[in-house]
Amino acid sequence: MNCLLDDLAEKAGCEYLSDLHTPELCHTLYAAITAIPSESYPSIQWHHALRYITQNTAAPHNSASILRQQLMNYLSCLADSNTSPHIHP
Repeated sequence: MNCLLDDLAEKAGCEYLSDLHTPELCHTLYAAITAIPSESYPSIQWHHALRYITQNTAAPHNSASILRQQLMNYLSCLADSNTSPHIHP
């Protein structure tokens, strides 16, 4: 099984995994995540992606779809220059 973070980095054209922290990639990452069904990866990988991309401690959750949605919410807020991104449970 592929790693979600590696796949997102590839889809976003990142040379390094740490490039996923680049705010300018929020639209690209959002589009990539939208195209990935939550069931394509186990919830633990969605949890790791959420924690890594947001650089924030996210509470573990058993639902990949909820973790995916939290990541999409974060990226959506990041895209809005007037809004500070937050993780909504």
